[in-house]
Amino acid sequence: MPEHNVTAEEVARAMAKAYEPDLDWDNPAETDLLDRKTLTESAQKLLDSLAAASYRVERMPERSPDMRHTNRGFAIWEFPNADYRVEPERTVTVQESSLATEQRVWVGYSDGERMHLTIDAARELKDALSAWLDYAAPVATGGES
Repeated sequence: MPEHNVTAEEVARAMAKAYEPDLDWDNPAETDLLDRKTLTESAQKLLDSLAAASYRVERMPERSPDMRHTNRGFAIWEFPNADYRVEPERTVTVQESSLATEQRVWVGYSDGERMHLTIDAARELKDALSAWLDYAAPVATGGES
């Protein structure tokens, strides 16, 4: 069975936080009705069931410190173009789309020149960039990446 890199308590804390964003897990209030022990036991059963079905639960990496939210509440990551000689002072963005019918992401320049990608298209772009990095990084450094 696959090993998870999260604990049942971490899963229980995340579930509780999703249910009650202001909940303080470590300092329960008198009016707090959450049974932490039962929730943690349930989270362990969930992890065990997923492992038995050959699924592995992984902790998500911390979000980029450059992530912020638009005035409409959508996540956006911004970073300046590294090659200032070609595109001076242009900012590249990756932004959640507000499209209600399916999840999409805007990728491109903040001045409006962008692609509106589906999840599958975003995965293809990620795979293409990873393949390029695997090829280019060793060439640029003169060895293995």
